[in-house]
Amino acid sequence: MEDEIKLKQSIDHINQQLVGYDELCKLLHQLPHRVSHPIMVPFGSKAFFAGELIHANEVLCQLGENYYAWRTTNQTQEIITRRKQCKNIPRIFQHNTTGWHTHKYTQTL
Repeated sequence: MEDEIKLKQSIDHINQQLVGYDELCKLLHQLPHRVSHPIMVPFGSKAFFAGELIHANEVLCQLGENYYAWRTTNQTQEIITRRKQCKNIPRIFQHNTTGWHTHKYTQTL
């Protein structure tokens, strides 16, 4: 029973990551369409001032653990697409988690 809860929590976590990736892809698609973007820049912990985001086609992308590289938004979207494909693999088991869970542990006993 406890293993099923952990499995469902893992699936929920993966689903949340996929939603985050979708939102990030939408933002990355919008960024290069304009030369600059107006933003509110944080100044300390309690103040903001108006500024502009320039070089909006360049983002710092995490390639792995503690490895980062400057990539264009298109390259970053491709990386995110590959990550989403890897995250979709566990979703196969989402439809029948109880059956998979039971099958997995009955064979190991």
